[in-house]
Amino acid sequence: MSKMKTVKKAAALLLAVLLGAGLAGCTPGGAVQDFKNSAIESADGILDFISEKFVTGRLTGTREAEANGVRGTYRAKYQSFSGTEVPFGTTAIRPVITDGLHLTYTITAESGQLEIAFLQKTDTYTVTAKAGSGSYDFALEPGSNYILLKGENFTGSVQLEVR
Repeated sequence: MSKMKTVKKAAALLLAVLLGAGLAGCTPGGAVQDFKNSAIESADGILDFISEKFVTGRLTGTREAEANGVRGTYRAKYQSFSGTEVPFGTTAIRPVITDGLHLTYTITAESGQLEIAFLQKTDTYTVTAKAGSGSYDFALEPGSNYILLKGENFTGSVQLEVR
């Protein structure tokens, strides 16, 4: 999970710089609000780029995602997979989607274990650690929001759809 820590550190540093710049130029009126909105949009764009390249960018399977990286499909076949993959997610000051999301999944296991989890800020919630099909509803909050696949000597396949 060192990639996640790197993203969080980069996000914290970027936020500190942007807040400092915003406070340095405080003047009454709409210009300050426009500056803050522009700074948040720029920061979110940078965080999305970091998330895409360093967190969700290296996957075993095939991912088809919307531009925001939050909705889409992921299919993978694993052979003795141990580790963590992050097929969907984002780190954003303002969530890119404000309505709820629905995850449907199917895990077909030959051996080992595959856990689907949802990381939100610093809390990780287990969606399932069993083979089979199901669904999970969740909402994005400001900060880190990722769907994780954690394998332990897993051989089998997984299908995810986030809508």
